[in-house]
Amino acid sequence: MYLVFCSRTQLNFTVAIDFTASNGNPSQPTSLHYMSPYQMNAYAMALKAVGEIIQDYDSDKLFPAYGFGAKLPPDGKISHAFPLVRHIKGKKRLGHMHCTV
Repeated sequence: MYLVFCSRTQLNFTVAIDFTASNGNPSQPTSLHYMSPYQMNAYAMALKAVGEIIQDYDSDKLFPAYGFGAKLPPDGKISHAFPLVRHIKGKKRLGHMHCTV
């Protein structure tokens, strides 16, 4: 019975990244989002661990990624939800958003 249930289970994995200033400057080791050249931070490790399991239950293997709490160009207004993937000429491309906290 358990195998039948698992074979029909499907999940859709979506990620949201917090860009708010309360996390600190990601270039500083005291930040929750610090990007060390030597190891992943706790958030990256958690996303990787969850993603490695959930990907087996996601049929299209596409994981939408959104951000919130960043000041986006061109006007610098804070956005509470924005995609981390840009659509350029009908193609999806992962892009650097050039945002500030």
